[in-house]
Amino acid sequence: MKRRTLFINKIALLLIAALLFMVSCGDFVPIEKFGEAKKAIIKAEEKGAATYASAKLSVARVALHEGHNLVAAEKKEDAEKKAIEAKKLAEMAELITSAALAQKRAQEMMNTAKAHIQAADDANAEMFANKEFSDAKKKYAESEEKFKKAKELFDVANKEKDSDAKKYEQVIKEADGAHDLAAEADKLALQARTICGEQVPDINNSISNVEKTILNAESLGGKQYAPEKLQTARSKAAESKSLTSDMKLKKALAELKEAKINADDALFVTKQRRAEDKLKEAREKVSQAEKSFAATEKKDELNGAKESLKSAETSLTDKRFDDAYSQSEEAYRLAEQVIGEESAILARKKQQELDAQNKKKQGVEARIMELEGIVAFWASLEKAPKHTVKWQRRNKQTLWRLAVHYYKDIRLWPKIYRVNQVQIKDPDLIYPNQVFVIPPKDLKIPENLIPEKAAKEELAKLQAEMKNGSTTGQ
Repeated sequence: MKRRTLFINKIALLLIAALLFMVSCGDFVPIEKFGEAKKAIIKAEEKGAATYASAKLSVARVALHEGHNLVAAEKKEDAEKKAIEAKKLAEMAELITSAALAQKRAQEMMNTAKAHIQAADDANAEMFANKEFSDAKKKYAESEEKFKKAKELFDVANKEKDSDAKKYEQVIKEADGAHDLAAEADKLALQARTICGEQVPDINNSISNVEKTILNAESLGGKQYAPEKLQTARSKAAESKSLTSDMKLKKALAELKEAKINADDALFVTKQRRAEDKLKEAREKVSQAEKSFAATEKKDELNGAKESLKSAETSLTDKRFDDAYSQSEEAYRLAEQVIGEESAILARKKQQELDAQNKKKQGVEARIMELEGIVAFWASLEKAPKHTVKWQRRNKQTLWRLAVHYYKDIRLWPKIYRVNQVQIKDPDLIYPNQVFVIPPKDLKIPENLIPEKAAKEELAKLQAEMKNGSTTGQ
């Protein structure tokens, strides 16, 4: 473009020099008209007419060139007309270019406004900044109408062979109007989006609440009870967070809604299933407690477990799952106390049995010692004197007379009686020919004295039991 302009300028200077030469020769040349035409062409070129009004610009250049040729042919009036024609053509080229550029400028602003309106729409401006957003769309629609009118006028003017400059001026007016309306729409759209941006903290807070619900569900076993809903909720929440960061709040809220629905559903299902499982465990535990022989000793705990179980069933029916779970836990705890007492009772019973066995063993051991003493006692009497009862008419023999005879002490007659008790049914009646063992006076008689044979048999039996462990329950 610059090279072309320099080339044209050089030609123009040469022509002006030629014209000046011709003037010096005495002929009049319309230098001013040619200068104006040249300036008009240069101005049109600088405006961009080579792009937007190339045909008009070319015709203007040709007219200027023809004018120069007419000057050379000394046709000054025709040359002047060509210069004027070239100027008009150049001015029209500039006007067409201005009209085209006005449309381009308007289109660019409309594109910017449209993008910002879309961004505001993505940010859910219809909800958060309805007035500003509605006004922006209205202004943009008006700009479209004006731009459409400008384009139609421009197309009509371009089709006309000799179009009126006023039509292009009208195009510029309409295009500039479209630009200004689009600029207003853009400003309103940006305002609307800014207002939407004020909602971001609240939306992020809502996303955070959904994430807390997800974590709550997971902590209660949600991955087991509602894995798909939890996965969807987490995915939707993450997408909502990303969209919010990009200010696409409309889609972010839609994703957040889905995330919340799935998170709430997951938590609901998790709590329900969790409460149902706990209730089932509690029922089994209470049933076990009822069958326990500790139930009679732990009636209060068992009744409490049954009441808690009944409350849990009611809460579950009413969808009060947290209450149902805690009441089932209480029923389970009380039932375990009953069952735990069964272990304590068994331990006590076992201890009692052990105590009884030990007591029995100790009794047997004591009895064995006693019997061993009795056997030893009888063995010690093997060399003791014997007394055969004789019949006497006077001073009949009696146990107390025998005590006086052998011990010199009437009070020791029970000693003779006890040692010979197998033969003596009544201590006041003894019979002739009965032979009594007379124990030594100082020999202590066992307290639980039994006959020697019986003592030996019982001792042998108990010793055998001790050896076999039957007295200890082994």
